[in-house]
Amino acid sequence: MPKSDDRAKSPSKNRTRRPARANRKPVKFDFDPWQEANNDALRDPYGEAQSGFVPIGFAPSPRQRELDRINEQLVAKHGIANAAAHRALLDELDEIMRDRPVVDLSPSEWRVPKGATAFKDAKRRYLAPIASSFSRLMQTIDAALNDETVIAALREADPEGKIPEEHQMAGKLAERFAAAASLATGRRPGGNRHNPAWVLRLGETTQEFWAEYMTGSTRPIFVAGEGTAGANPYTRWVIAVYEALVVGGPKNYAMLRTELSRLRAYSGNRRTP
Repeated sequence: MPKSDDRAKSPSKNRTRRPARANRKPVKFDFDPWQEANNDALRDPYGEAQSGFVPIGFAPSPRQRELDRINEQLVAKHGIANAAAHRALLDELDEIMRDRPVVDLSPSEWRVPKGATAFKDAKRRYLAPIASSFSRLMQTIDAALNDETVIAALREADPEGKIPEEHQMAGKLAERFAAAASLATGRRPGGNRHNPAWVLRLGETTQEFWAEYMTGSTRPIFVAGEGTAGANPYTRWVIAVYEALVVGGPKNYAMLRTELSRLRAYSGNRRTP
């Protein structure tokens, strides 16, 4: 009969060895919250799934918190049927409204859309003052470079001898600002300033949302003689959305009315890419 210590050392015939750690198969989970959230977004770009999944460590920005507040107010005031979809729509519209208008100052075009700084204002505020300051500065620098004491000080401050190159670069920059400030000389601006393209995109995107989640006409209709009043629920809601999303600067209701009045009722096709 084997001793107890010998029995402990001898392996059991029925015992199965555990596989080495390197050969173990990785555990698979049936639920992946990241993948599920991504699938929800693909199925419903306006957020109808309402998964509510927020990655750990990602705090909402101040703008996102502001959009949350705006969403609550608009949903309650206008009877929006799907609050989550409306919140996703606000993100899309906020992005659309941040699109910068395309400015073209080439001789053949000269296009400065509304929403961009008019050239005469850009010249008055920035180009002309900078060009004038550069001119005075370069005159002072040229005079200083003829002073032996200044040259000796610059040798100490510039052991690598970069000042001649930097002086030439500063002179080129001064020339560029002077040329930009004089662009309007002898040119004729190309007609009235156009409204920025994002206004029409805002109208089309809101039409799609209203057709998907709400009832009633999607045609923008304004009250005759008033630029800020809508004649149907859709138009009143669009005006409220525009007012809420504008960040800084005046609200251009005439621009909004002009562009949205070009739209017909939504027919299921997006008109602009």
